[in-house]
Amino acid sequence: MEYPLKNKTIISFSYDCWDGLWQTRQYIMSRLAINNKVLFVSGQFYIWDIIEDIGKRKLAKSGLKKINDNLFSYKPLKFFPLIHKFSFLRKIITYGLVKHIIYLLKKINYNKNDIILYIWRPEFVDMVGKFNEKLLCYHIDDDYAKISGNNKSLILKEIDLMKKADIVFVHSKELMNIKKKYARNIHWIPNGVDFEHYYNIVKSNLIEPSDIKDIKHPRIGYVGRINRKVDFDLIKYIVRERPKWSFIFIGPVNIDNLYDKNIFLNLQREKNVYYLGSKKISELPIYISSLDVCLMCYRVIDWVVYGYPLKMHEYLACGKPIVSANLLAVNEFRNIIKIALTREEWIEYIEDSINENDKELFNKRINIAKNNSWDKRVGDLSNLIHQELEGPLT
Repeated sequence: MEYPLKNKTIISFSYDCWDGLWQTRQYIMSRLAINNKVLFVSGQFYIWDIIEDIGKRKLAKSGLKKINDNLFSYKPLKFFPLIHKFSFLRKIITYGLVKHIIYLLKKINYNKNDIILYIWRPEFVDMVGKFNEKLLCYHIDDDYAKISGNNKSLILKEIDLMKKADIVFVHSKELMNIKKKYARNIHWIPNGVDFEHYYNIVKSNLIEPSDIKDIKHPRIGYVGRINRKVDFDLIKYIVRERPKWSFIFIGPVNIDNLYDKNIFLNLQREKNVYYLGSKKISELPIYISSLDVCLMCYRVIDWVVYGYPLKMHEYLACGKPIVSANLLAVNEFRNIIKIALTREEWIEYIEDSINENDKELFNKRINIAKNNSWDKRVGDLSNLIHQELEGPLT
């Protein structure tokens, strides 16, 4: 697809590693890199993640990695995230990091006169103005302040960043309404789906992977990050109420409290529960296609309710029935997604979905996903940035 934004240098700051589970950041930056140089700078957020990963030697190596001719990822040294925790280190480490990033930009033959700074987290506000950037973008895809327990420092950083930003993108309409009082130029850009990647698997009828092919139907599945957003008590209830259903979980585990960790460990001891680990992005469509019903089994708490699940359109692109918690973003699709408000409704709606055999609904789901592709999303986003830089397209 042809995007209007061209020949710029985009420096993206987020906590995600390029090679990790793909999130909004990777999908957007991979497409902007078609016609622009992109340096994807990453770092970890939680201090305990750093300590744990160093102990297990799981951290990706620091340094520059070429993804393709226009796209490069850079993971700074392991101590880089400490600048967000200890203010006395901030100026020293930020200065050194900025100098090193400028050195790396020269290596990748960047255009120093057309730099766009693209920030994904308020903690990176210290990077504003350090690269003589022509445009500052801030992209909000979570309620970061509420996730952090209404951390005052983080709230102030985000307000400062929104006021400085030339353009702000938000994945949720409701969250946009909350943030718009701080931003002079704010736009709704919801999450999308790499439609062709998922739909091509549906059309191809590939053989199921070995670790799922012998699991009996009906298969009820959750694909995505297994973390504190997931309602583990709800899952435990459904698993025990329906022992003849097979429950499949796929994705990285990052559970930060002992209560939920114990539930998930105990769930894996149940005869009808299967945790298949993390999968490559290229493998996810075949696993989703192997499920009968897909779940978005989230806790409906203040910061989760504003989420726009990345997996929603991925499930739909495979034509799968979805049962979801009552998230604000999902309500727009309630004619095609079953929204459960009680434990009893979860079981009822999953059962209805298992018994569904409606080709029209199958096609409708796929068409909705097609209309919510990442190509379309990045086209809209690219157009907005281009207009901010160059004026309206003629």
